[in-house]
Amino acid sequence: MKSTRLPVTCILLALGLASCSLTPQNAAPIAPLPASWKNAAAFPVPSAERDLTRWWNRFDDPVLTHIISDGLANSPDIASAAASIRESRARRNQTAASLLPSLTGSASSNSSSVKTSGSSRDSDTTYSAGLDASWEVDWF
Repeated sequence: MKSTRLPVTCILLALGLASCSLTPQNAAPIAPLPASWKNAAAFPVPSAERDLTRWWNRFDDPVLTHIISDGLANSPDIASAAASIRESRARRNQTAASLLPSLTGSASSNSSSVKTSGSSRDSDTTYSAGLDASWEVDWF
């Protein structure tokens, strides 16, 4: 008796789960757009009724108005966005340049005159130049 309960329970459980549906049965109806909103950009003369630049004001929701006003006030304009892109590219180039070999050069000259006995002067000029190259290999 006990050995037939498990298969029967599994079959009933599978049938019960198969009868469930995850699709919504009562979908909200789609509201049609008002006729005055269609082709609003094509109107030659803007009017208060046809102005869609402040569409959220028609909802009379102070929270929505505050969120959108705050977003417009704190959003970066095109110039600052372009500056951020240039800054990011410069930082990327600087980081990439550290992976390349570096080359350093220097040059100097030194002139000295030594007065020897009598009226003769000995002048001594030395020149030096240096060139250093380095490259740090990043194994990881």
